[in-house]
Amino acid sequence: MELRDYVRIIRKGWILITAITLAGIAAAAAYSFVATPEYSAAAKVFVSVQSNDTVSDLVQGNTFTQNRVKSYAELVTTPKVLNPVIEQLDLDESAAELGLRITATAPLDTSLIQIDATSTDPAEAADLANAASQSLARVVEELEAPRRTPAYRPCASPR
Repeated sequence: MELRDYVRIIRKGWILITAITLAGIAAAAAYSFVATPEYSAAAKVFVSVQSNDTVSDLVQGNTFTQNRVKSYAELVTTPKVLNPVIEQLDLDESAAELGLRITATAPLDTSLIQIDATSTDPAEAADLANAASQSLARVVEELEAPRRTPAYRPCASPR
């Protein structure tokens, strides 16, 4: 086909092409007027470990932290982290429902966790992201605190 053929087709069907284009624009405009706006807010959490400031300790601490960050990001959408958020903000939804509105990502080779929250209210989105980051910090502190009793108990093997 040559350019002349395309021009001929457009001349013949210009009414149909225009009608379809206008219908698409009208549908998009109607959807944008009807759709409820969604707002998003983000909070970043920096994860670190305390060390003795030797180069070896710093490198080990950095590697340890980067490995832990991935696990901590997975904790954000668990009931252990989200139930305190629900109580603090007096929300009328379950942890599973709230977990659909909150995501956490850990960029590769960093010690950061980004927590994103969405809501139809911009202030609520910000409150969700901030409360989730604070709750995550408490849960991590609780999980990483030294225990007084062993986390496991050896089993005696029968003889």
